[in-house]
Amino acid sequence: MFVGDSLPSHLMMGLHRDPTLFPNMTLFWAEIRKRLWLTVIEIELQVSLQSGIPLALSWEDFDCPPPINIEDDDFSLNSTSMAPERDIFTPTKTTFQIVLARSLRVRMEITKLINRARLNVDPNTIMSLSDSLMSSLNEAPAQLRDDFGSGDAKNNAFQRSFHLFLIWRSMLALHRLVFLKQVDVGNEVYSVSRMYCVQASVALLAQLEFVSQIPANVSPHPADIALPHVLHLKGGLIQDDIFHAAITICLELRLELTESKSPLVTGTISNLVSQSAQYHRKALFQSIEHALEHFENMVRWEARACKFFTSLCILHMTLESQSVTGSTPTTDGSESSTHQPLTIDEACPMASRRCLELLKGPKHGHRSTDQDGDFDTESLNPVFDGLLSANAPLHSEFLDDMPNMEMSDLLGITLEDLDFDWTMLPEL
Repeated sequence: MFVGDSLPSHLMMGLHRDPTLFPNMTLFWAEIRKRLWLTVIEIELQVSLQSGIPLALSWEDFDCPPPINIEDDDFSLNSTSMAPERDIFTPTKTTFQIVLARSLRVRMEITKLINRARLNVDPNTIMSLSDSLMSSLNEAPAQLRDDFGSGDAKNNAFQRSFHLFLIWRSMLALHRLVFLKQVDVGNEVYSVSRMYCVQASVALLAQLEFVSQIPANVSPHPADIALPHVLHLKGGLIQDDIFHAAITICLELRLELTESKSPLVTGTISNLVSQSAQYHRKALFQSIEHALEHFENMVRWEARACKFFTSLCILHMTLESQSVTGSTPTTDGSESSTHQPLTIDEACPMASRRCLELLKGPKHGHRSTDQDGDFDTESLNPVFDGLLSANAPLHSEFLDDMPNMEMSDLLGITLEDLDFDWTMLPEL
């Protein structure tokens, strides 16, 4: 049931009110109502953040407290008293919901701010909400914010992944307002929001490192493997945020490559600063590549996310080309380089061709590997060695009208030159 349709029913039931206001409410149903209401309002929050529809409730519209930190077995229908509440750092089946409730108010305020029809970005409000969100993350139990918490790491993996995803999702949505709105202006607030956007995007995409670590000889294909990780779930909500995070990093890389200049002085310290910038840039590229691999698997195995994969592939190729060729701005606004960077017009047919190969390739069985057991990543072009695979077999009946051209033949042509009905591509 869509939560927007069910919310009035939940309000009519009084789930948003404190259960102690109902004299005949038993302890069991009071606790159940607390858990149910937090679930309802959390779904409402995520739907609003995803769709851009204004949040139907504010923090002042309900007074239902969060549940207490006890196990499910600690109370029953016949309970006349509740078990003592455990410390928040003692994991129970309710700990995740309680910790998430601690950041509920600030995440609701962020969602209401970014979904306003008359948006007025106040720098102080942005910074205040950001600090509150970071505080809630820092105060969370270790098992819900890093890999070094106590308890069973395997059982905590999904909860930790989900908690980090929801926190960083709100952080990215908040600061993306300033980052994109003032990208051509540049000021102190813009610099802080730019930093938070990159940090949130890297944090979201960092989770893909664990999802993609599947042995190459695993069968059935990766989409059928149940991993305790939120980014392995289906649904547009999660996939959209992966794409938004990757696009944000692409923008950051574009800005860094445009802003990069040769050092005015030489020396050990200058070289260290230059190397640090290169390592930073390399880490950003790796984050994009993890997202690219994620969407590539979706296209290959599920025939989904074609637009995400193609768009990200185009941006990745052009950015890597600019980085490899080492182009630098000149005084007249042009770029000076020994090799011309790849343009969007040149990268577009290459990315489209790769997407078609994935769609027409095998959908079942083992993933192809080389002799060392690694993925076969024969390059499209020497400049992009290791970037994409260009040897997927073309033996499907899906698009038989596609001309049989080599990848090198696609450089310099436009999408109209490809004899292909683009309406046949699967929807996201």
